[in-house]
Amino acid sequence: MNKHAKADHHGFDIDPEQLAHELTMLKLSTMKDEIHAIEEWELYDLYTKFYNTNRVVITEKTRYDSSFKN
Repeated sequence: MNKHAKADHHGFDIDPEQLAHELTMLKLSTMKDEIHAIEEWELYDLYTKFYNTNRVVITEKTRYDSSFKN
């Protein structure tokens, strides 16, 4: 079993990049009607915008959370 698939008392261990990607894909999947009519390059721009925003939030949250161990 992959180490990222195992839950411990802190929750699931997932790479920040993978988490940002998953959250971005979730956001885009909720926008099906809006993204249906846009060009491929516009979709990529939208993906990178959401991905970068998610990475900043994850970095800010994990910077402080990683110093606390139970």
